[in-house]
Amino acid sequence: MRNAKNSADILRAAGDFYGRLYDTKPADGDLATAFLEGLNRVIEGGESDDPEMSIEELTRAVHSINKQKAPGPDGIPGEFYQTFWDLIKNDVAEVFQAIYRERRLVIAADQTCSIPERSINNNLLLVRDVILHSQEHGSPLGLLSLDQEKAFDRVSHRFLQRVLKKMNFPQHLINWTNLCYQNISSRVLVNNILTDPFPIRSGVRQGCPLAPLLYVIYLEPFLERIRTSPGIPGYQLPGAGGERLRVVAYMDDITIVGTDSRSITTATKAVDDYCAATGALVNRGKSELFLSGHWHETLTTSFPVKTETIKLLGITFQQDGGGIHQLGGDHLPRPTENLRVECTVPHDDG
Repeated sequence: MRNAKNSADILRAAGDFYGRLYDTKPADGDLATAFLEGLNRVIEGGESDDPEMSIEELTRAVHSINKQKAPGPDGIPGEFYQTFWDLIKNDVAEVFQAIYRERRLVIAADQTCSIPERSINNNLLLVRDVILHSQEHGSPLGLLSLDQEKAFDRVSHRFLQRVLKKMNFPQHLINWTNLCYQNISSRVLVNNILTDPFPIRSGVRQGCPLAPLLYVIYLEPFLERIRTSPGIPGYQLPGAGGERLRVVAYMDDITIVGTDSRSITTATKAVDDYCAATGALVNRGKSELFLSGHWHETLTTSFPVKTETIKLLGITFQQDGGGIHQLGGDHLPRPTENLRVECTVPHDDG
């Protein structure tokens, strides 16, 4: 950028910078479609604009149930509902109508931001526990912490609309959301002087109560790609019935969990594809790959590698237990041994 020699130059430079930042980002439509095709989390009934379900609709549904089959996980068969329907129909209708009005968002448990009954502590404690387990058993563990550059500002309005549609949000709600971001502009105040207006074609407003909800929805296609990728088997959680941890997220703070070189390579490819599909930008130099346990293979990565500490959500996790004491953890065993790493980006110790 050329040197600004006077107030007019400074104003133009500021306006140009933010104009580019909030302009439409180049995006690969085919990759965007591929991410959306892999997203199977939807709001049931979202396409209807009717505010509630009627008792008549529920009555027809109940009498279409197989008497010997249980329509839900409680094991109560259809025969029960059909036999006692006149007695319970008003209560059942009230429950269904409340669910419909609330339209609880179908967001997987690994995203803990802006979701009722979830907390950032879930992420921190889970990361602490897998590090402790990895060190105790020597199991290879790679935590890829992604640093997204201006994550809120780079949200593609077009991709956000497509995600809302794919997740079956009601059209009137999508229309209202679009209205909030259509034909808007902004100006920058520099030394008490305003720049010329520039259009806002990307981003969600930081500080707006709706912004974190929209961003969490916007991120779901990427997180679903990580959750369902065969190349990312995840870290098996002890005592969790075979459950595996593949990713933890709090807003744009994303940590992908790898266990071998293939999973790190697959995760890296997913990151690159997502950036190409949406215009997102991951800062390679500030992102980090933290390795724990015993790795018996050479790992090639474009991310800075750490084997001593990693900072996630304001907490510094260390191989020797430091920092994890803030979360009530025990002292970690000794650092990783016999680790061989090939890294194409210099280590970032800052």
